[in-house]
Amino acid sequence: MAIALAAVYWFARRGFDNPAAPVAAAAALALFTFNAPYVVRAALRRSGREYGWATSYSFLWLAALAITALIGRIVQATGVNPFPVLAIAGAVLFAVVFVRWALRGRVWRSAMVTLAGLGMGGWAAGVVWGRIYKSPLFTEMMALDGVIHHDALGLAALANMIRTYGVASVGLDGLPYMPYHWGTPWLFVQLANLLDMSVLDFYQLGYPVTMIPLFFGGILCFVTELRHAERSEDRASHAVLEQRDPGEGAGDRSNTRDLRDDPRAWAVFLIATIGVIPITAMDAMGVWTSNLMISESYAVGIPVALLLLGTCVAFWRSGGREAVSRSPLASREQLFPLIVLPIGIVILGYLKISLMVLAFLLAVYVFLRLGLFRRPLFAVAAVLLAVAVALAYGQVSLPAHREGIVPLHFLKGFVPAEWWPLFPIVHLFWSILYVGLRLRSEGVTTVGELGKTYRSGRILDVEAVILVAIAGLMPGLALSIDGGSAFYFSDVQRWLSVGLTMAAAGTLFMWRGARLPVTDSSADRKRGYRLTHVAVVLLAIPLLISMGVNAVHWPRRMLQANATTRAAFYGMAGREAPPATIRNLAQLGDPAALKRGLDAAQRSKIVNQLRLLSRLPDSERRQTALFIPQTEAAYWTLLARPGACTFASHVAPALTGMA
Repeated sequence: MAIALAAVYWFARRGFDNPAAPVAAAAALALFTFNAPYVVRAALRRSGREYGWATSYSFLWLAALAITALIGRIVQATGVNPFPVLAIAGAVLFAVVFVRWALRGRVWRSAMVTLAGLGMGGWAAGVVWGRIYKSPLFTEMMALDGVIHHDALGLAALANMIRTYGVASVGLDGLPYMPYHWGTPWLFVQLANLLDMSVLDFYQLGYPVTMIPLFFGGILCFVTELRHAERSEDRASHAVLEQRDPGEGAGDRSNTRDLRDDPRAWAVFLIATIGVIPITAMDAMGVWTSNLMISESYAVGIPVALLLLGTCVAFWRSGGREAVSRSPLASREQLFPLIVLPIGIVILGYLKISLMVLAFLLAVYVFLRLGLFRRPLFAVAAVLLAVAVALAYGQVSLPAHREGIVPLHFLKGFVPAEWWPLFPIVHLFWSILYVGLRLRSEGVTTVGELGKTYRSGRILDVEAVILVAIAGLMPGLALSIDGGSAFYFSDVQRWLSVGLTMAAAGTLFMWRGARLPVTDSSADRKRGYRLTHVAVVLLAIPLLISMGVNAVHWPRRMLQANATTRAAFYGMAGREAPPATIRNLAQLGDPAALKRGLDAAQRSKIVNQLRLLSRLPDSERRQTALFIPQTEAAYWTLLARPGACTFASHVAPALTGMA
């Protein structure tokens, strides 16, 4: 997927200044970050190390991301960049992992998953670059007409101040600290150091190529972690059963097989990401398919949250369950509730406040539900967590965003009134689906059975989904949260439920209806098709068509915007251009015409001058204040999108790295 995104970026810049090295470097960084955990886990498995939270696949992913960021921080401190070594390692690790993975499964299924990954990369490229938030031609669009989204500039300004001065600020009126979830800008600074590129360029290239695959990879890793846990429990239960009756319990456990062999899980994945309902209908109901990628903090925060939850699952299996029954924990296991979990939840706050709040509520619920307050270790851990979250909230919550209680604020601002009755059902669809299927798999059909199952503690996963769904929905229904950001509370349940549904797809979607034989003729049975299969096919046809329309919506929009921008530069160069359509993209790639048009663009001079300042030595930029008088109309009118002029002050810090 990272390779596909990098290829699309390079193609979209064809004809402009377009060196291949930065694009290849971003792809290599992604390959290293994603494949190193798998190789390390395989080595640990061969060495016979017990599977625990510290050696779990989920935690190794988190560790790989943290180590990569730490290396980037060292680059800035020492001036020594080991990225060439990481790039080579990434390419080698990818080749090893891919070959090993392909040889362990059926060739045609491995090929299908590979092609699907490339296709998902193309679709994701359309989503992230199909709007004015980000684009392979972002600075060219700024120079052309200034019609770009201001969010990218504000975040780049924040990241640049972290990079230049080590302060979380946007660099206006000095360097005052800005309470904000600046974890993602900090991370991007470190990765930009590794790739030796500007922060603004990283937001356009590095973020999509490295972090969007992390989003989907985090979901799949969470699914793999859950399946591994179930596989381990199956082995233990089968061992007990075989002592009683060899062969008993040897039925099909489709939840524990290779994920590529489970079409039901992949169907859930595609429906949850691309969707089968038209995009316009989903937008009308406040379920935004593009927001998961245009928000960098959300796209990074969700996989980190799921990987942290996957680590919790590994901890529960390796010692946490016994701790509830007052069995002593090993010293290594004690580190998780006392240090790793509190730090992990606080880090979520620096990535996305909504994730910290929901993770804290879930941790408190589990603490009370399982009676962990009776254990001194967990009681101390709970106190540490509460204090850490309280302190972190003050550091990451912008006071201007606390606009008070406004009932139904999200609905009033983003959902037409006629859709309000259906809003909870549509918005919480995946949670409702998982809860329903999960209770069905437990055989729960009455309220009494539900109460009994709840008291038995067998449906803690269902309780967690319900808690996250309800708690996530409440901010948008009770508080005024600017810009529709309440979505980033209520949407969390989708990815939690999707991961759980994919992990248990073999059980949850098992057909349980009884079928009476109609005929004893084996010949008739061979000629016939099950009516259920026919019905599924008939239902799937329109849904697949709708998914196909959704899949091409954003890539078409991205390509059309690219063609329109190119045609505009042709016009500025005095060159007759073909119609600005996707079909004519190949005819809109003349480097000479594009360069002349870019040089002639109204805003090109000011953009180039500001970018030149970013090349000054760090020591000089740290000691120099940048002042642009209000009389400099070329600067203060740079952003032309309606309402964006108030954010023009962010342009200089974003482009220069100076306050």
